[in-house]
Amino acid sequence: MNICLVVPCYNEANRLDTSAYKEFLSSRDNNISILFVNDGSKDKTIDVLYENFNGFENVEILDLKENVGKAAAVRGGINHRLSNNQDDYIGFWDADLATPFDQLEFFEKELVKGSSFVIGSRINKLGSNIKRKWYRHYLGRAFATFASIALGLSVYDTQCGAKVFKRDICQGLFSEPFHSKWIFDIEIFFRAKKMNIDPKDFCEVPLLAW
Repeated sequence: MNICLVVPCYNEANRLDTSAYKEFLSSRDNNISILFVNDGSKDKTIDVLYENFNGFENVEILDLKENVGKAAAVRGGINHRLSNNQDDYIGFWDADLATPFDQLEFFEKELVKGSSFVIGSRINKLGSNIKRKWYRHYLGRAFATFASIALGLSVYDTQCGAKVFKRDICQGLFSEPFHSKWIFDIEIFFRAKKMNIDPKDFCEVPLLAW
């Protein structure tokens, strides 16, 4: 199972936890790769990426000269990876590692079972360590409720920045530009419905930390 995680980066020079990325990349086999997409950063993000990751075989860096926003950066990264045949699954992950890499194992378990569309869910339950500002929590709940009603799909957390997709559905999900730069996650669900993806192929993974 080969998985590529697209990581959009905008002005992350002083925030990117390069040590955490290196530790993760060094601890995994080459079945996991990362594509950093520098989204026209105004700081030295691209220099930080090249200085720290240029020697990793399972890291690729895509440098966008202009800032296009997270939605277009993610879409551009996924389409870039679709140009080769080495990935079985492609997803995206927040650059600040709000979802720690150790949570990826839960995604992998669901992918092995046959899920085509696996998303993280920030459910604050017993045994988890989920910390969110109150207004972001309620905004997220509003988005999720809207998506659930409109799609007829019970989704708790549409906005979590950790999602992984089976390769064969990525082209349909990401071929066209998104209408929104910041709530494009909901558009992904609408596109999935338009593609008639079976709701049984969706899986929402409760995160233990975020």
